[in-house]
Amino acid sequence: MKEQLLGTQTIYYDASTFGGNVNAKKEIHVSKVEILPEILGCITAIREGELDEKDNFFVVSLGYGTCEAVVRHVRELSTVRW
Repeated sequence: MKEQLLGTQTIYYDASTFGGNVNAKKEIHVSKVEILPEILGCITAIREGELDEKDNFFVVSLGYGTCEAVVRHVRELSTVRW
């Protein structure tokens, strides 16, 4: 999967949201790919992002047919996936 994402990619999108034409495309170069579970991304954003949370917290992530829940303690991680 990572190899398929590396290199030059063309992204097609609806630019009318941004005041442009309806159909637009943008070419980008992808030099590095990191794949991580959505719940890990949530934890990283809460701990290291704008919230900069230092205390314990609970997160539930609902996706297309998935549910992930995390009780994050300062010293340990408990993850439940359904």
